[in-house]
Amino acid sequence: MSGVFPELNSLSLSELQERFRGAPTEDPDLWYDELAVTIRQRFPDEGASFLRGEVAWDDPDRLAAILLAITWFDERDSHHADLVIECLEHPDEHVVAIAIEDLAGLGGCGLTERVLALGADPRELVRGAVLRFARQVAPDRAPALLLGALDDPHYIVRENAIDELDELECTPALPRIEALLRDAHPHVRQSALWMIANLAPSSEAIPLLLEALHDPEATVRCAAVEHLGESKEFNDLDVFERMLEDPDEDVRWHARDALDRRMPDSAGSADPP
Repeated sequence: MSGVFPELNSLSLSELQERFRGAPTEDPDLWYDELAVTIRQRFPDEGASFLRGEVAWDDPDRLAAILLAITWFDERDSHHADLVIECLEHPDEHVVAIAIEDLAGLGGCGLTERVLALGADPRELVRGAVLRFARQVAPDRAPALLLGALDDPHYIVRENAIDELDELECTPALPRIEALLRDAHPHVRQSALWMIANLAPSSEAIPLLLEALHDPEATVRCAAVEHLGESKEFNDLDVFERMLEDPDEDVRWHARDALDRRMPDSAGSADPP
């Protein structure tokens, strides 16, 4: 069921088909993705048949959405495998990235070397997808590839590399990850903070989390407050009290939640923002 566009949930199959074939009313990637997944989820057999009939090489937005629906519902027959492999050669990076991720779900189809070679592709979405593929299909080779990607010029690839190293629980990478807490992009800093909170000993993680409370980006401060709030080794109520004055609503909510956990009888419980 669509959460981004809840109005789709009440439409008939014919109405959804009409919208899928029509012009997007929102961002094309998001609109067609939501439509394809909703069609496939609400009308499993008829929806799948419809989407297979809509495959068009020269329509990347809809093609990417169809691939996403295949991935989402783990639809792994030979027809779809052939389509996914064919889409590795598509000129649109969104299509190629989704094809790579779907190919990982297929176990690589004997194309591991071909996909890993795309780690040198000039398109950042493709390089990022290769990292997820490497972790799933070639885990023995993934750490070296992921560590190298920490120096990628695009933040999406650096962020993906951190996330996959976190999934692999690659603790030897933590010194490199700590350095990325000073990365220029907040998404990278946030991912680095999550990995440190997940894998580093509390004695090492807590000082870094406290430092991140002063980050200029609210999402990073929010991650720091959330992890401090979940830590059983950190109980400095003054820190959470101070963060109740943060200008960001989500930061304030996590600070209040942390206080409520430690003082359950305190007034003003944290309802989700």
